[in-house]
Amino acid sequence: IDARMAFDRNALTEAETILRGILNQNPELPDTWAWLGWTLLQQRNFNGLAEWNKSLPSRATEHPLVWLTRGMWYLQMENEEVAARCFAETLRRDSINSSATYQLAILMNRFGDVKNAEAMSKRSLLLHDLEQVTHK
Repeated sequence: IDARMAFDRNALTEAETILRGILNQNPELPDTWAWLGWTLLQQRNFNGLAEWNKSLPSRATEHPLVWLTRGMWYLQMENEEVAARCFAETLRRDSINSSATYQLAILMNRFGDVKNAEAMSKRSLLLHDLEQVTHK
């Protein structure tokens, strides 16, 4: 909870320190690994992300935030094909993830799959609206 509060305050270095401390005590927590990766991404710590990705325990690789983080990271590296695969993997694990849906819609459009991109874009807007209602 402390790490999430730090993250929400945009105290990313503090969040990273807390998450790493938790993982030192219990290295098998998928949620903690996922949030560490997301925090590193927000810090644009690409060397840290590479190390994080290599160090992930197998249980953590099933977490949708791990795949969303990878997708956003690959977008930063301008590897859109791999990013699209990561967003698809996110959706395989969390079919209502609006961020992955939105990013995949953009990439599908770039890849020329306009019809499916439009449908995916509409879905991302609906999911975003749903998130707004449920998080109030």
